[in-house]
Amino acid sequence: MVHSVTCCPIFAVTLSGSSFSVYGSAYTHQWVFQELTQSCITSADNVNHSTVRTVARLLWALRESVLHLQEWYRTTVLACEYPQFYNRLHPATSSVKDPSGATVGFCYLRRIEPHDKVFLAFADRVDDRDRMYVVKFTPRYSAEAHRLLAAANCAPDLVYCGSPYPEFPGYTRMQMVVTEHVPSGLTMWEVARKPLRDKLRGAVNLLHSQGMVHGDLRWPNVLVNREGHIRLIDFEWAGLEGVARYPDDLAEDVPWPVGAKPGALITKVHDMYWLERLFKPRERV
Repeated sequence: MVHSVTCCPIFAVTLSGSSFSVYGSAYTHQWVFQELTQSCITSADNVNHSTVRTVARLLWALRESVLHLQEWYRTTVLACEYPQFYNRLHPATSSVKDPSGATVGFCYLRRIEPHDKVFLAFADRVDDRDRMYVVKFTPRYSAEAHRLLAAANCAPDLVYCGSPYPEFPGYTRMQMVVTEHVPSGLTMWEVARKPLRDKLRGAVNLLHSQGMVHGDLRWPNVLVNREGHIRLIDFEWAGLEGVARYPDDLAEDVPWPVGAKPGALITKVHDMYWLERLFKPRERV
């Protein structure tokens, strides 16, 4: 019953020698853990008034949090009249403020495979249910690059980019990105016609003219909507040339351009390398 109506949130305490840490955990399609505290050292060699106060405050906060969690379980599970397996698999945040300040609400439909933190959602207004969104959670994202190309009709509308928990301004580990959904799913590789090639080159040139790079112009990130317009997506690596870098976990099974390696700077030359490969049918990457 508990598993069918909640994501089973828990606190987990890890002990290692004389140190311990507190984690928060929840079950979506798998157990997800996030460290809530730094390791606390309780060795007798390091005991002083400051350490005692720090540990005491942590244990007090943990006790109060466990009591709140227990009460939440009692009220949530006992008050539920039917299983809600559908809802428990999705993030808690279901509304954001768009650039105009208006509230945009949505309901999660499903996770977009194979990604763990990307979801398809639909508008929660009855008169707007045909509107679909992609909701992504990522450590970094270039809203500037995305909005530049969206204004030029070369990227999906960016509805929101910011903290998933605006009420907790100290949370900075993840950004929540909400964009319009590109329904056709066609890619440049599948409709590689010259007018579209020119539009894509124009979009990349616009980005470069503002001193920015994309960094991941592989074919899954270049879509074409039903009206035949280019839609560049996935601006996680994008940013100013000389500042934007490749992630430390860069995939090893991709034919990256020369100089592209974990932590390296992304250059305009790298973007042009991918442009040349995009229209070669046998080089889908």
